[in-house]
Amino acid sequence: MAEDRDLATMTCDYPLGPLGEYVAEEITKLIKLLQERGLTPRTNDILEGGVKFENDVFAMRPDTMDCSCGAIEDPETDHHSTGCPILAPNFRCGNLVIGWEGKIGMGMSTNRREVNGHEFRDVFERCRESLEQ
Repeated sequence: MAEDRDLATMTCDYPLGPLGEYVAEEITKLIKLLQERGLTPRTNDILEGGVKFENDVFAMRPDTMDCSCGAIEDPETDHHSTGCPILAPNFRCGNLVIGWEGKIGMGMSTNRREVNGHEFRDVFERCRESLEQ
């Protein structure tokens, strides 16, 4: 994934709307597959925010409330700095990034204005295939 920008600097500005439920289901399936293969720890509630994983095809990280820019402690600041972990998306495959708020399925958004179900299906298929190798 060296050709991709760092996950921490990419933003998810476009809500997924009706596709959010499908995307959340696919991400949950990926987490279960990662757990079955022993590539990430098993947790009681995989929807708590995600898991940390990265291979050559995709990367995933749990949602976090860890602020590195000080915006949480400063009541005068209403936004976080670029690179603050709170703003970082939770999932990346190629040039597509996906973010959620707290639990997978909540506040689902992406970095691309127009993405359709077929593109998401292809992305998640590539992710699953990468785990077969």
